[in-house]
Amino acid sequence: MYKGIIFDLDGTIIDTREDLALAMNLARKDYGFPALPVKQLASYVGNGAHKFVERSFANTEINIDNALQKYLKHYSEHLTDKTYCYDGAVETLEKLNASGVKCAVLTNKPEEPTLTILNEMNLTRFFDTIYGEDSTSFKKPDPGALLLIMEKWNIPKEDLLMVGDNYTDIHVAKNAGIKSAFFTFGYGVKDHIEPDYTFDNFSDLLNMKEINK
Repeated sequence: MYKGIIFDLDGTIIDTREDLALAMNLARKDYGFPALPVKQLASYVGNGAHKFVERSFANTEINIDNALQKYLKHYSEHLTDKTYCYDGAVETLEKLNASGVKCAVLTNKPEEPTLTILNEMNLTRFFDTIYGEDSTSFKKPDPGALLLIMEKWNIPKEDLLMVGDNYTDIHVAKNAGIKSAFFTFGYGVKDHIEPDYTFDNFSDLLNMKEINK
């Protein structure tokens, strides 16, 4: 039975695409560039804010560090305008908590917006530990932060599960030696990754026999 589940955030628990795209397109507008489609920008998410900006300003002469600051400022002003929880997310977290399963968030999103969003959406209460990309010196798929969670919980590897929608989530699990689950409804694609489980919704996760033993 899984005694601890580590969740990615964007594209896994919450859909942030509209707000991420708005902030990035406002940053692009600051430099006189046209807006990019939400779907295209969502495909750039998963490797941290700097990489998101780098991909969004590809083939330009813009200083990425400066663009990053503009993007983060815009994003801080639109964190939860259109962001919402995926169907079944809250109910699943409530049931996991009630059954004694520890839950954590491990995201490549910066810590400050991560905590603000979770607080504003009343989700912080579900998680024992919350790590953003700058909470530690490690960023997925480096397993360092995941190993810190494992050490804190003192739960054997075979009793832990990493859940996400991106190859970085599957790879961080493999690098840490734990099982992984891929959510098909997120931003990532399953090509060239091999999760231990593939789920189309939160009910699939909650109903797995390894949760209900």
